[in-house]
Amino acid sequence: MSLTDEDYVNIYSNMLSICRNREDCHFGDHKTLRELNRETGTKVGQGMVSTYLELLNATTNYKVKLSRLQIKMLSQTIYDKFFYLKDTELMLFFSDYYKYVNSDDFYGSIEPKTITTMLTKWVRKTRGAAIERHENRLHKERLESSKSECVNWEQYSAQKGVDPSNSPVGRIIAGLGSKTDKEVSESIKKSAEELVNNRWGYNQRELEIARKSFMTRYGSTPEYYLKKHDEYATAK
Repeated sequence: MSLTDEDYVNIYSNMLSICRNREDCHFGDHKTLRELNRETGTKVGQGMVSTYLELLNATTNYKVKLSRLQIKMLSQTIYDKFFYLKDTELMLFFSDYYKYVNSDDFYGSIEPKTITTMLTKWVRKTRGAAIERHENRLHKERLESSKSECVNWEQYSAQKGVDPSNSPVGRIIAGLGSKTDKEVSESIKKSAEELVNNRWGYNQRELEIARKSFMTRYGSTPEYYLKKHDEYATAK
């Protein structure tokens, strides 16, 4: 069924509304093109691509338009290559591309290869940059959250109702205070190896608290040995 002028206006208005929140387009809870196909049992993903190609075809100044066959084949090509994109990301690309082609007078031919090339660049640069910014922000939030907790092994043991001296890590941390500098260094080295090997069966959170407490009390030396033993354990 052919789209009417009113259909195009509604599609474009919806596109502009959704694409105002670029962060949500990339990272919101939206379906990928493949997920849409799997859930509906039809080619909804390809249909979305086709709809935006038709919008581009009908409302830009290209003198030579895409044929119906080209739109059908290009829709399948884009789906096959970019099936992992969310439906909102596809919308975001076409919104960006639509603004690009309308920023100047384009009276040449609209080429399938040009569109796929532009989409490839958009995924690598625009989408890639958005993902990097998002991951950096999440990393900073995790660091801030970790700092705000400021839980050391003594505090953690108190929360659990356990005497720190009754745990291997508690004994390690407390026991180093009475040793000479050389003995402390050797003990830290051995203790770092034990933390990495985790022969006590601590969970991930407990290990993180133990490592943090270890480094807070004894400075950069535990961090050095922990990294060395981490590298060794990974290499094995």
